Order: sequence, then structure tokens, then C-alpha cells
Amino acid sequence: MNTLSPLRHTIEVFGTASPRSRRTLQRVERVVRENQLHVRLENVETLPRMLELGIHATPAIAIDGDVVVTGRVPAVDEVRALLRSITRESQHLIAYLSLLGALAGAT
Repeated sequence: MNTLSPLRHTIEVFGTASPRSRRTLQRVERVVRENQLHVRLENVETLPRMLELGIHATPAIAIDGDVVVTGRVPAVDEVRALLRSITRESQHLIAYLSLLGALAGAT
């Protein structure tokens, strides 16, 4: 069942404390912040989850369990493109909640 929940999507950034992994996490955080996305953002450094998803090179990014980047640092524009559908969904959710607030205030 698809419900409107503020934390409907999960973005996982996989890697160790390496500069490449930190840079990847920073880029994802930047896009999430710029677009005011309501997501669960997790920095995953544990091997079991990486192996579960078949990740053998870091840094890596998974959106809702689907690996979308592995073994490289994506450009900020690529991260924006990867998160575009979540951005649109968040904008619709914000508009919907604003409308509900306006309707509630009108009664």
C-alpha cells in the first residue's frame, strides 16, 4: 500500500571513512537539503548490508534498496538527476499538506 509519509524513501550512502565516501555523502546531503526532500538518509559502513545489495566497491548509493551508483563519486548533477522523482514527489507532498492546512483554517 502506497501511503503519504514524510519519510517514504530511503537513500543509503555506502562507504568507509575515505575522502571519496565522505564526498559522496556530502553531495547527496547537499541535494537533499537544496530540494528539501523528506527522506531517510543513511550512511552505511557495515559490510553485511553492502553484501546484501551486491555492492563490492565504494562509494555507492542505493535508493529504496536499488543500487544506482557504485565504485565512484557521482557529480552533483548526477545526484540531482537520480533524486529527481523524489524531488517531484516531495514538492507534491508539500503542496498537498499546504492545501490541507489552508482548508483546515477555512473551516
